[in-house]
Amino acid sequence: PMTYHHSCETYKVLAGDRLRTPGSVFYDRDADGERDPDEDGVSGVQLRYGNTRVTTGRDGRYRLPANLRGRLQVDASSLPRGFVVLPRVALDTAERREIPLVATGTRDVVLELEADSALRVPDVQLANADVWLRDADGFEWVGQHVEGGRFRFTEVPAGRYTVRLGFS
Repeated sequence: PMTYHHSCETYKVLAGDRLRTPGSVFYDRDADGERDPDEDGVSGVQLRYGNTRVTTGRDGRYRLPANLRGRLQVDASSLPRGFVVLPRVALDTAERREIPLVATGTRDVVLELEADSALRVPDVQLANADVWLRDADGFEWVGQHVEGGRFRFTEVPAGRYTVRLGFS
């Protein structure tokens, strides 16, 4: 340990702690990207920066060498089932030490053709449609055709979406 003297007081700081920066991985219940007091840490998440790898502790906290600068990579296989890194953070190029996770689920969208005022129904094969969900930040998820006009979206974070359609 190194000892520092300041104003007649003595502090002991372990060199290893002094050279490490903290961070955490947490359940972001309101999906705002910020950790609130009621949002718990997530244990066992593996992070890497180049050849440096760390795993979060029971409280979701981790430490990295202070000299590392840049973007952390989250090992998706270490995330709890049904959770992903908040999409706008996952693609962020900024250096972050607080990593928010959001719950995901499966969503189905059903397309139905309606007749126009002349009672004509468009001659469209819904099975050939391309269907996307777009969130408020512009991130999109592609649906897989299930049957008829039903499309399934998997591992989509909870939230509000706009449906976008494409027909070939």
